[in-house]
Amino acid sequence: KYVGILFWAPAGLSVPAEMTETYFWVPALYVLSFFVPHVRGGRLVSFLFFGLTLLLSVAYVALHLGSGLDTTVVFALTQYNLANLTLLALAHAFLGFKERVVRAEARAETLQRLAYTDLLTDLPNRRHFDLALAETLAGAQRAGQPLALLFVDIDGFKLINDTLGHEAGDEVLRRLAGRFRAFCGGTDLCVRISGDEFVVVLPGRGRDEAVAAARGLLGQLGGPLHVQGAAVAVSASIGVSVFPEDGRDAGALVRHADIAMYQVKGSGKNGVRPYTPALDEQVERRTLLERDLQTALSRDELVLEYQGLYDLHRGELLKVEALLRWRHPQLGRVSPAEFIPLAESSGAIVPIGAWVLRAACAQVRHWQQR
Repeated sequence: KYVGILFWAPAGLSVPAEMTETYFWVPALYVLSFFVPHVRGGRLVSFLFFGLTLLLSVAYVALHLGSGLDTTVVFALTQYNLANLTLLALAHAFLGFKERVVRAEARAETLQRLAYTDLLTDLPNRRHFDLALAETLAGAQRAGQPLALLFVDIDGFKLINDTLGHEAGDEVLRRLAGRFRAFCGGTDLCVRISGDEFVVVLPGRGRDEAVAAARGLLGQLGGPLHVQGAAVAVSASIGVSVFPEDGRDAGALVRHADIAMYQVKGSGKNGVRPYTPALDEQVERRTLLERDLQTALSRDELVLEYQGLYDLHRGELLKVEALLRWRHPQLGRVSPAEFIPLAESSGAIVPIGAWVLRAACAQVRHWQQR
């Protein structure tokens, strides 16, 4: 309409009067620029409109400059372009505000992703897990439905890091994260909570269903991975706990699934085990033995017993075997099959081994001197 008024208006038509009506739809065009998806696109639309109308105004003045220019039309064009310029400045200010808001929202989304996502695997992290598990537990309590938690530890991951390097270890974790995502789908929650430890939350699953799902996950994780030209065999140890039988809060469920997972580790790895109350007793006993083993030497609780080896034909003693025994003040005699692995895992085996050698050699010298 603007072009028609300026260049093709019929004789007798008042251009200033027609332009007065044009003022009313100019703001609408700038408002439309606010709805352009990208801020830069909105700015471009507003600048193009302003530039086009200004160019048309200049073209009209230049076209009629030598043939008697109507000053009332020039005044109307001046008013129109000044109003246009004012609206352009307002639109530019609003689009700048919109851009700042969009950038702030993008930063907030990025910070939220950093806060609640594991950057290596792109899985939810421990903070996300704590919030999501609390919410899921509350929902399960209201609905009276079970909930299962799988605590997954990747077997031998330290060996992968030591032999192939940490970059290969990171690649293994990223590949395993893809397998976790495929297992969980869109309903279950898979989380990386620490280096090689993951947790899976299965809403609405009882004990039997959870154990079956854990075995399925074990098979899914167990396929070989090819990393840096080497085939890496992966296995996992999985502990299972179920709400409400094994705990009514997040801490109890995680702790009990962790206990069950360590039982799998202690019995050969690459397996699944549900939590049972008897496991608590085993953990308490293990904790007590690990603590008391550190002071067993200084309290003279460790003793050596000797078993002779004889030549049956000649009836002669050939040699003796030194056997380490632990006489615990509360638990009585503790089997070497139980405390030797604890000594090895805690590092106490080194001073104990040195004491065994000294005591055995002293005993042999004592026999020789008799």
